[in-house]
Amino acid sequence: MREKVCVFERNIMKSKFIIIEHAGTEVPLVFSPLLMHETVAENHIVTSAGFCGLDADGKWVAGGKSGSLKLNARPQDSKILNAHL
Repeated sequence: MREKVCVFERNIMKSKFIIIEHAGTEVPLVFSPLLMHETVAENHIVTSAGFCGLDADGKWVAGGKSGSLKLNARPQDSKILNAHL
């Protein structure tokens, strides 16, 4: 089975994301690549961070890492993005 190619892997501007803990659940925040992960994460408990984009089917796909937070995207982050957005 061929792996899906993400839009953000084709040199198209990608978004950044962080996953925060809020009211006992993990919630995604997606934001402009012009902002730093560290700035958006201020005052939040962050469990992961990286980059995200939409695949050819319109599903969110997460990957990469945040240098400013020193956190990686996790395998479950794509599922969290799709469940909440």
